Amino acid sequence: MERRMGNGAAMTQVRVAIGSGGLPWANLVHHNDINTELRTAYSALAAGIAIDDSGDDIVIENNSIVQFGGYVPPALFDRYNLIRVGVAGSSNPTNVEIHNNYLSRTAAEYYLYVTASVTNTVDATCNWFSTNV
Repeated sequence: MERRMGNGAAMTQVRVAIGSGGLPWANLVHHNDINTELRTAYSALAAGIAIDDSGDDIVIENNSIVQFGGYVPPALFDRYNLIRVGVAGSSNPTNVEIHNNYLSRTAAEYYLYVTASVTNTVDATCNWFSTNV
């Protein structure tokens, strides 16, 4: 069964969480306008889209994920990402594809971050990166 997600929203922590809590959320995330400040209030990470353990067979395509506002995250830039693959220290989702997304943030780094625990291939070709400073 294919589950799709397509919307627009503004958030300050994680906008779309896939596979968190051990349950797959959606396997096609497309045509979203996600605006985030990349701030954290209660957790140690902030992301536009985060893919965790059971986020298997995921396609993320044709999304616009933009950091807005003047907030500059602290020195731990690996904790503030527009797309993050692997949330928990042991996360290792399979068959993740990330294509044709527009990613823009105030710091020209860590648009898309794959944690060290992810040993499966993440296909992240044909994405557009921008700095909106």
